[in-house]
Amino acid sequence: MPVSRLLVLALSLTAGGGAAWLTTTREPQINQVTVTAPAEPTERVEILVAATDLEQRRRLVTGDVEWRSWPKDSLHDGYILRSIQPEAINELGGNLVRVSMFAGEPLRREKISATDTGYLSALLSPGQRAVSVKVTAESTAGGFILPEDRVDVLHTVIPEDKAGGVTRTVVTNVRVLAIDQQTIAPEANAVASAKTATLELGPAQAEIVSAAEANGSLSLSLRASADNSEMQVVSADIERTIHIIGGGQSRIAKTN
Repeated sequence: MPVSRLLVLALSLTAGGGAAWLTTTREPQINQVTVTAPAEPTERVEILVAATDLEQRRRLVTGDVEWRSWPKDSLHDGYILRSIQPEAINELGGNLVRVSMFAGEPLRREKISATDTGYLSALLSPGQRAVSVKVTAESTAGGFILPEDRVDVLHTVIPEDKAGGVTRTVVTNVRVLAIDQQTIAPEANAVASAKTATLELGPAQAEIVSAAEANGSLSLSLRASADNSEMQVVSADIERTIHIIGGGQSRIAKTN
């Protein structure tokens, strides 16, 4: 046999042996499967929620609230837990709804009030006072200011000689509790012809507004609903220097 053919045969045998070795030593391919351990079940408790839409100033009756399962790690202060107050549905019967709620919304203690106190006091936010001021249709945005609106309180002082005057804002972003004896806004587009407006004020605000009414006149400036989240501003400036212009002359006066 020629040498060349022997060489080709040897190379063929060597290549075949190498292929066989690779085939026998290659590790089998295994599909990678990720196994996720089941999530730990979230601990749940029962809390009191609104069973239906609840309007402000509604008195709670059977069927207005119900117990509902709730994640324990999503609890907030003020939620009413069945484990702590199991008879809450019966105990809260007759309470006043201070803030409107939607069906399924958790019932929080600050959103309801016991009615063993006066009706208006049940509507007051904690720490606030109800103060009534004299108003007219002209001083209440033409009579369009209604309960639950937000207003700024303006104080106007006119000197005895009627020569000029000054108006300043003494309190801003004040909640209107009532117009006369009405604590619920009337039907849409109704105009109130009012004699008094009851405002929700802090103790210091109440003093300022009462003092301002005693030496001047008050009017209410209706705020846009989009501005209701703004911080309140209170003017504690009881004595104020102003310039009064009249008869072509300017003079200085003080209001107290």
